[in-house]
Amino acid sequence: MQLPAKKFLVMPSPTKKFLLMLSSMEKFVVMPLPAKKFLVMPSSVKKSLVMLSSVKKFLVMPSSVKKSLVILSSGKKFLVMPSSVKKSLVMLSSGKKFVVMPSPAKKFLVIPSSVKKFLVMSSPTKRFLVMPSPAKKFLVIPSSGKKFLVMPSPAKKFLVMPLSVKKSLVMLSSGKKFVVMPSPAKKFLVMPSSVKKFLVMPSSVKKSLVMLSSGKKFVVMPLSVKKSLVLLTSGKKFVMMPSSVKKFLVMSSPGKKFLVMPSSMKQFLVMPSSMKKFLVMSSWGKTFLVMPSSVKKFLVIPLLMLKLSLLVVRLSLLIMELLIMGLPTL
Repeated sequence: MQLPAKKFLVMPSPTKKFLLMLSSMEKFVVMPLPAKKFLVMPSSVKKSLVMLSSVKKFLVMPSSVKKSLVILSSGKKFLVMPSSVKKSLVMLSSGKKFVVMPSPAKKFLVIPSSVKKFLVMSSPTKRFLVMPSPAKKFLVIPSSGKKFLVMPSPAKKFLVMPLSVKKSLVMLSSGKKFVVMPSPAKKFLVMPSSVKKFLVMPSSVKKSLVMLSSGKKFVVMPLSVKKSLVLLTSGKKFVMMPSSVKKFLVMSSPGKKFLVMPSSMKQFLVMPSSMKKFLVMSSWGKTFLVMPSSVKKFLVIPLLMLKLSLLVVRLSLLIMELLIMGLPTL
């Protein structure tokens, strides 16, 4: 059958499960859908085409259609074909390979992010759906109730690789390895900043975590241990970023900002107060009250000193009251 600008030949593959579509310069593998329909997008085709074989019907459409398997991203064309082990899809585009697993609904949706430097892989026992966030800067991989949000740095590549059941995620970035542990809420947020790079590693049960930042290591443990900084609590999300002073860590949740001040032991417990204006920070038995000042800086006051100050004020008031009561007798 002759198509606009190119000729295609449809023939069965050696395994008799797929069809090969050959053009003058390109080779495509057509993967059947559950409904016994085939979807292929040649890079030169710009209109929806129908190819008929002797027994089956094939539908060729451009990636602009939101129901197709292949979706355009910033002017590039992609080819979707099954791998030899029938566990993943290989998406080839200008020398790059992407491995994408089918979603639980047996539909495939592959949309590379704007950075275009990601390789998303999945374990044999799990299935993932890869899609960008509305901001087109994130890769979101939901899987059986778990969600992972990975934000790339401007010029680095990240490999997000979920392992087998209830194991960790390994994120590779320019030769460095980071272990990401699932939190009790089964949500992750990894955000490298422009100056420093942080890895948020909440624990699933009661295991210790490692937070890496420009050569420094911090021990992060869950809230129940009461010895360290907690970045993710049940149902809450915190973004960990360095402040402009480069001596503090700023943790912000939706609508809230917290200042975390490292101690000599580099172990913290961060608890927001009920008044939404103060931050109570404890570290190895010491409790601090963090208050934002009018110039958007933070004042760290140990609660013990604050209590002593309040006690001194109360004693002063009591002495003044006694003096006032004793004046008439004088």
